[in-house]
Amino acid sequence: MDKKDWIWVAIRIFGIYMLVLAVTGVPSLISSAWMTHAFWSLEKRRGPTLSEDDSNKVLLDALLRAKGIYASSLLAQVVRVIVFTLIGVYLLKSGRLIFRLIHPPDRPSTPLTQGE
Repeated sequence: MDKKDWIWVAIRIFGIYMLVLAVTGVPSLISSAWMTHAFWSLEKRRGPTLSEDDSNKVLLDALLRAKGIYASSLLAQVVRVIVFTLIGVYLLKSGRLIFRLIHPPDRPSTPLTQGE
């Protein structure tokens, strides 16, 4: 195996690594989606009974804060899984751009001219 083959192997292995990161991010994605749904449905059910004038203002503030935290976590997990999946698939299927960045194509050789 020459240098080009080893570079292709490294690109493919990195693609597999990115797909593994995407797969390991799925449980966090599901957890964030579940918690976001739970807090949104809790706010819907308890919304009218928890008003700003009520004695449960602290509970309402905590509910809104938790809903925002889990919604932003859900967005971050979705972006993370999508980006890792796209990069991993690209590196496994093609990866030509990365290969050209690491190992640029050889320049055409200039012929030697002989004076006659």
